[in-house]
Amino acid sequence: MAINFYGATSLTGGGAEALDAIDGAILADGDGAVVITGSIAYSYHLNATSGESESSPQIISPDDNAGDKRWILVGIYGANYVPRGDPASADFAVGNLTTNGVVQDLNLSGIISTGLKLVKLRVVVQDDAVGSIIEFRKKGNSNWVNDAACRTRVAGAPHDFDIEVECDASGIIEYLATNTTFDVIDIIVRGWFVI
Repeated sequence: MAINFYGATSLTGGGAEALDAIDGAILADGDGAVVITGSIAYSYHLNATSGESESSPQIISPDDNAGDKRWILVGIYGANYVPRGDPASADFAVGNLTTNGVVQDLNLSGIISTGLKLVKLRVVVQDDAVGSIIEFRKKGNSNWVNDAACRTRVAGAPHDFDIEVECDASGIIEYLATNTTFDVIDIIVRGWFVI
């Protein structure tokens, strides 16, 4: 089976140069595509049995004859990093967070603009116990395998972490903290990647 490669200048919209305008009837599993929009390049492979809902830019469905065929994002090149600058204090502290072992939302939209982003956080944790943990993930994910975890390793000592977490389109991430009373949890938004 031959694998074909396609080019486009936009992701969606159905225009002649859009990725979603490529007719699903001519696409085969494993086909590839490169989309260049301004200074950003996206690479995709076609999964003929995906059937997932469209969620640009991660998943693009052909407008015509899609069936279960979906373009799956492989990589993004040229994303811009926006440094936060010099905040005077932590954006979130232990008193603003719920540490009860239940998944909570953390709304960053007052700090970052909405849209697809990867946010860079500095997290400081301290507890009088070893193994206390706060984990972060993209809102809507159901598993904790692809998360960013910050765990105390020494009782009574601060632990400093630099992590990156993907935001949803509204600028919200999720966190889960051990059901314990932490001495310190400070979360500082250091910057974000705009795509």
